This record gives sequence, C-alpha cells and structure tokens, in this order.
Amino acid sequence: MTTGMIFSRIQKVFPSVTFREVLELINDAVTSEFPDILNKKKTILIDMVTDQRYYALPQDVIKINKVFVKSSDGTYRPISRLVGFVDTGDIT
Repeated sequence: MTTGMIFSRIQKVFPSVTFREVLELINDAVTSEFPDILNKKKTILIDMVTDQRYYALPQDVIKINKVFVKSSDGTYRPISRLVGFVDTGDIT
C-alpha cells in the first residue's frame, strides 16, 4: 500500500486533512512502532576473492551506506558507492 493510497482512504473520512499531516502521522507511527528497523546498523566483513565482482550479503541488509577495502598496508580505504540496477547478465 502506498502513501497516496493511505491518504485517499483517510481523506474520505476526514476531507480537510492535508497530505503533509497524514505523512507526519505515518512517519510518527513507523518510528514509534518499528524503531529497531529504522536504527539497525550492521558491520559486515567479507573476504575478497581475486577477480570476483559480486558478493552475497545477508538477507536483512536493506541499504549500504559505506564500503571500505583493506589495502595491502593494512589501512581501510573508502570506495565509491555504486548506484543503480544490476542486470542479471552482469553477474558472473
């Protein structure tokens, strides 16, 4: 169910309500009912394999914020985040 669908249902009962008010109510409800989902952060270490481009992540990973690669001198260097759709033909 989309936010627009929720808004149209609520607007039938309360015609004077604004979209912003409904959106604020939805956000308040989600943050109070599901705080663990919104604030859950996890660090994952993956051993890299030569010439491997893709790695499996746990099913509960929703968003990747930062990626670091450990260099040969032992320091962690940030790498650019890739954004977009990965075609299944690209997976090897």
